[in-house]
Amino acid sequence: MNNNNVFLNAVKITKNFPGVKALDGVSLEIKKGEVHALVGENGAGKSTLTKIITGVYKFDSGEILVDNKSVKINNVSDSLKLGISCIYQDPFFAMDLSVTENIFLGDLPRNRLGIVSWKEAYKKTNELFKLFNIDLNPRTNLRDVSVSKRQILEIVKSFSIKAKLIIMDEPTASLTSKDIQKLFEIIKRLENEGLSVLYISHRMDEIFEIADRVTIFRDGKSVGTLDIKNTSHDEVISLMVGKSLKNLYPKIEAKISEEILNIKDFNKIGVFKDISFSVKKGEIVGIVGLVGSGRSELANSIFGVEKIYSGEVYVEKQKIVIENPADAIKHGVCLIPEDKKSQGLFLDHSVNENINIASLDKVSKFGFLNSRAGKKRSREFINLLSIQTPSIEQLVKYLSGGNQQKVVIGKWIATEPKVLVLNEPTKGIDVGAKTEVYKIVGELAKKGAGILIFSPEILEVCGVCDKIIIIFKGKIVAQLQRGINGWDENIEKKVLNLCISGNS
Repeated sequence: MNNNNVFLNAVKITKNFPGVKALDGVSLEIKKGEVHALVGENGAGKSTLTKIITGVYKFDSGEILVDNKSVKINNVSDSLKLGISCIYQDPFFAMDLSVTENIFLGDLPRNRLGIVSWKEAYKKTNELFKLFNIDLNPRTNLRDVSVSKRQILEIVKSFSIKAKLIIMDEPTASLTSKDIQKLFEIIKRLENEGLSVLYISHRMDEIFEIADRVTIFRDGKSVGTLDIKNTSHDEVISLMVGKSLKNLYPKIEAKISEEILNIKDFNKIGVFKDISFSVKKGEIVGIVGLVGSGRSELANSIFGVEKIYSGEVYVEKQKIVIENPADAIKHGVCLIPEDKKSQGLFLDHSVNENINIASLDKVSKFGFLNSRAGKKRSREFINLLSIQTPSIEQLVKYLSGGNQQKVVIGKWIATEPKVLVLNEPTKGIDVGAKTEVYKIVGELAKKGAGILIFSPEILEVCGVCDKIIIIFKGKIVAQLQRGINGWDENIEKKVLNLCISGNS
């Protein structure tokens, strides 16, 4: 193949691990000066291919061409020499060094005597900052730099080493909406400079905003490359999971009856103000807002994890006091947290122990644990939630992200909650697992529980919720109700505009 407009071409790459074919003849072509998105469910092969491109893994068969020349990438050093740089979700930083030292780590400019020229180093750093419109002192210790700016510094570092292709793996996972827009501006600048970006993300809205083309992986195979301007969310997702968007986020109809939760005048200084809303039995309510809107803090406050300045909580029209999570659980209010691994699971304990931990009273008698009853209960929830595990004694840390998510849900469903609060219930899991999670949530609503979903994922919320509440800068700016015939066709655009600007 001879195409002067293509920077990297991975052709029919195959990679086997013991018992698993991770890549089955996948191909990926990245043009010069384009933002190319790579999507697929967890396990589709995205990470394996990027590790091959960056020299972490070696492929079994296939060919990689850079600038139309066949190359061997045996290690990370080889990929850097070819102009390929990767920014991971958790990039490495030398936290006790300055911003400048991190950018030029191992390659600080030196004078003729081999001594570091700090004057030249700071000058080069300031030139890079000016190019990317970054307001930061090059002498600043990295510990004093925000997470979002550290992410951007990784891009600056890649640019400084004259990278021609920058791979970004879920780059917005910990960024606010303002920081995301800043990142997108920088990506566009890189594109204008002729650099290529491989953008890996689960977030469809971002891909459609920033990418020129998208390649879809499914089950270790490349199933299509599409021009963004000529495709749709539905087509991309259909290729990813083999089903259409309409079937992806199932709306299980439930009987909506009397009020079960009422939040009145919640205030937390500097975070949110005058928050009031209600949830009925069988109702799924979505609370949507971008990072920094106060969304997550509100979820934690309802569960008693964070303290509020003022406000009232009513469950089944009875005023209750929630000062800590134990109070919330006692009154039938449970939370599936955003950080499920550190806050929702005991990773070094079994599936059985994790499922029963929040409802020991249901498998105990006279204060003594009935292990047989606990195991029986665990098996019931493993079957109910289709948790893929070799046994109930498997340590949770060895399960996939989607199955870990189901264990957290199982743990709280086992308490038989009146109100289930879910903070970003599908964060970090693939599309197929998301579908299963929402089916479980729908079935719980059908049994009469009130469901609160806090999420930035507008497509998901519009798919499964009966009511959508939008938070903008700590205030509720709209409460939208699903009609008898469902949501109108412009609901996603309306919710997005409310999230971004506070106006529809």
